[in-house]
Amino acid sequence: MAYKKPILQAAAEENGWKEFKGENGAMLPDSTDTLTEKTEMFKYPGGWCKAFYKGDDPKTSDQWIIVTNNGGFYKIGASYMVWSPDGRARACWSAKTMKIAVCAFLKGEDAPRDPDYQT
Repeated sequence: MAYKKPILQAAAEENGWKEFKGENGAMLPDSTDTLTEKTEMFKYPGGWCKAFYKGDDPKTSDQWIIVTNNGGFYKIGASYMVWSPDGRARACWSAKTMKIAVCAFLKGEDAPRDPDYQT
């Protein structure tokens, strides 16, 4: 059986994105400040759990997709918020729908609504 890449890795590579690999609770680079300030994504307690950038260097990239684990502050019971490069967000109630939303944003598409809960 052939190896199949994880869905997020495959979608990122196909569309010119790279996953930001912050280690040991690393902070996001300063290049995310425009997006994080515009959206106020860290207004409520929580942090980022996945991030993707476009370009060669995360320190200079101005294209980011960020997943935060504070979705419940935006939508009741949501586990995640997926933030697009232009500041749109999608609330997700499961890891499965979070991955679907991230893949859509990686492809430049609108993320579908979580079928488990209307957002």
